[in-house]
Amino acid sequence: MVGRTLSHYKILEEIGRGGMGIVYRAVDLKLKREVALKVLPPELVSDAERKRRFIQEAEAAAALDHPHIATIFEIDEAEGESFIAMELIRGEKLRDLTERGRLSLARSLELATEIAEGLARAHDKGIVHRDLKPGNIMVTEDEHAKIIDFGLAKLVEPPAAEGSDIETALRRETDPGIIMGTVSYMSPEQARGTKVDHRSDIFSFGVVLYEMLTGETPFKGATRMDTLSAILKEPVPQVALGPEAMPETASEVQRILDKCLAKDPSERYQTMKDLAVDLRAARRRLESGTVPRIAPAPRRKRWSLAVGGVAAIVALLMGFNIDGVREWGRKLLSEDTVSFSERDWLLVIDFENLTGEDIFDKSLNTALHISLGQSSYINVFPASRIHEALRRMKREDVQRIDEATGREIAEREGLRLVLAPNITGIGGVYVLSAAIQDATSGGIVLSESVRVENKAQVLSGLDELSKKIRQDLGEATAAISKQSKPLAKVTTSSLEALKQLSLATEKLMRESNFEEARVLYEDALRIDPSFTAAKAALGMLHWDKFDRETGKALLAAAVDHADALTDLEKYSVLAFHAQGVENNLPKALGYWKALLALYPDRSNAHNNLGRVYQQMWRFDDAIAEYRAAIRLDPYLMLSYYSLNSIYLYDLGRVDDAIALCKQQIAHNDQHVWAYDQLGWAYLGKGDLEQARAAFEKALEINPALTRELYRLGHTYRLQRKYREALQTFLKVKEVDPKEIAPHYDAGVVSKLMGDETAARKYFEDFRTDIEKRTRSNPKDASALFDLALVLTRLGDSDRGRSVGQKAMTLPRRSRSATRSVSMTFPAAERSEKTATIGPDSYFDLARLLSVQGERQQAVDALETAVEKGYRNYIWMKVHVDLQNLVDEPRFQALLARGLNR
Repeated sequence: MVGRTLSHYKILEEIGRGGMGIVYRAVDLKLKREVALKVLPPELVSDAERKRRFIQEAEAAAALDHPHIATIFEIDEAEGESFIAMELIRGEKLRDLTERGRLSLARSLELATEIAEGLARAHDKGIVHRDLKPGNIMVTEDEHAKIIDFGLAKLVEPPAAEGSDIETALRRETDPGIIMGTVSYMSPEQARGTKVDHRSDIFSFGVVLYEMLTGETPFKGATRMDTLSAILKEPVPQVALGPEAMPETASEVQRILDKCLAKDPSERYQTMKDLAVDLRAARRRLESGTVPRIAPAPRRKRWSLAVGGVAAIVALLMGFNIDGVREWGRKLLSEDTVSFSERDWLLVIDFENLTGEDIFDKSLNTALHISLGQSSYINVFPASRIHEALRRMKREDVQRIDEATGREIAEREGLRLVLAPNITGIGGVYVLSAAIQDATSGGIVLSESVRVENKAQVLSGLDELSKKIRQDLGEATAAISKQSKPLAKVTTSSLEALKQLSLATEKLMRESNFEEARVLYEDALRIDPSFTAAKAALGMLHWDKFDRETGKALLAAAVDHADALTDLEKYSVLAFHAQGVENNLPKALGYWKALLALYPDRSNAHNNLGRVYQQMWRFDDAIAEYRAAIRLDPYLMLSYYSLNSIYLYDLGRVDDAIALCKQQIAHNDQHVWAYDQLGWAYLGKGDLEQARAAFEKALEINPALTRELYRLGHTYRLQRKYREALQTFLKVKEVDPKEIAPHYDAGVVSKLMGDETAARKYFEDFRTDIEKRTRSNPKDASALFDLALVLTRLGDSDRGRSVGQKAMTLPRRSRSATRSVSMTFPAAERSEKTATIGPDSYFDLARLLSVQGERQQAVDALETAVEKGYRNYIWMKVHVDLQNLVDEPRFQALLARGLNR
């Protein structure tokens, strides 16, 4: 078939062959993209019922959008051939890797986690693969897994009435289309011919994982019948891992395999999500070099925090020595100790306040997080990630993280330990307690308590409790002493002020309520005017959202007293001030590096360092930091956005942007900017239908986004769906009456529709609005270019040329120019240096020249814009004013250089 055109696909070469069909590399002549075209054997599609079931499942799989599932574009027939058009994946099959021998434990767990995440998405949508095996998993050139061939098992799955025993399964293997070896990956229920569900995929996944780790399948025999018998009867073999695996790691991996390969589906993992959690945890422990040896106390020994608190009160009333009570309690709870790896994660649940005094609500949570957060040895699971976990659990309304909720979050995130603190008190005397718990069983491993004589000593008692917890987890005494500034110094001696700070932070995190947060920060400072942390937080909030001068003053005061903060807060504030207020990027760079030297696992710090590198045009360094942030926190949406901004607007790496967007959507499918950037990337590839779908999804999430309406309108225009484009541009005006650009775009589309009267009306409306703007600001170069363009569109080219010439004489700030000089010039000189005739002006000049028919001069102007730093090649490709240039070779060459697809 090489050289033939099937439907709108021109077949270029054969790239694979198997029982399920022949796979070709082909080019989609409509969308100008390469695809993989799987042509199905006639015997597989001759049975109408099988074909119907296959198409139904394959169409459902085509709706999946996940970075670890190959995208299906189309299922169709042409010239008597049935075919599937899908994403062309450059790489090799996992089967080819395993045939060369076992993979390393780290590589196996990495790929297994990605496969599990892809299957989890499919299972969530009610789709079961039914034929998971290394031959149906691709490993891309950038070493990521992608599952292929969803739905094809439906073509060879016989009706239930055919049989329900092993012989039925063997008949399946001899059916046309089934390649030898598939039987090795069958679940017991598949082998018996009984009904299967998603847990059958979990069994097959276990076989694949075993094969990655050992180079062979776990159940095998001399014949296919022997292999099936082994699947049904033999226990899971013990896996032999290489020297990289410590005994604890090997034990954990064996536990995962045993649970995947249980004969009874009810004894396996019940969801692929749960399996993915355990795989991520195993990867994290492998990277840290050890596994915490946790031996929780038997349930009969478990002592709840409430009971512990009551016992502490009784001890106070009876006059017992509280340290003696604490030691007795520790022995009662468990005689084991906990081995905690450096930089391992600890989830701290909310304080249980048993005093009845609401002053301790919220305030002690913040205080304990700050105190433990000083440690470079312990990673305290951030409140932002707890909130994100609650969002995924659809429990955003949870106000207090109690023991049960904390353990559930820890298990989902692959954390082993939970810290459960409480406070009790009677007669003005208080006991602060905390128990280290095993997240899975809830068993208490260790417990600590501190007694204080009055409320004024509670924060100092919390300091002491924090040190004991750190010591219990294995941190060296010298390190604890070095990183333990007293809470009263780094926060405030006022519990009420601390509570206001806590409430403000929660308002920002949970509700993005900037106004209420500002009032609460101000309340904290009214209570304690020397509260440096509150000054810094309020200063950053003012700088970003309210009054920059107020923010500048507050930040300056915080910087002057930066030593009155934890190291984590100090370097954050100093970096923010250097970057935002001083515009001193090298200085900010130094502060973020200093912070990460102490706390290397702070995802937000990696993100912020990436932002500095990005502003300095050090894109490789920025990419590395954003990727580090995403690796540490896969739900840090800002890092995805910033990284894709580099791919899309600086480097033109469209394929990388698409892959990253899909990764982001896999973690949060309701984040509007992921679809915005995905649509923009598809415009860069020329895949207009995918672009349209992405922008429509963004608008489904937030119908009031004018940016998405503009982009959707331009997509319709490029598809020549002019009526839809016109309606979309006019919708912008409905959403935001202050917008004026829709009239210009509506005029262009009306002209393309042949409606000259409507086009002139829209252009006149735009001209009226833009002339008002130029009268109010005669030196607005952007507005002058817009006026020049609309004058040209209205037939007054001479005046348009004159206005354009005037616009080119005006200095204009540009994003590129600002970044290029910010590394060189101090703030006092920067505004003058950046106000130059830069790339944006040359880009606008190119638009004007293009509309005026001066095509060669327009390309000259675009080349100058690029020389000066213009990098938005996708906008250059799709801009309505540059469509006159699409057949210019120099224009196409410019796009080819800029869009590294």
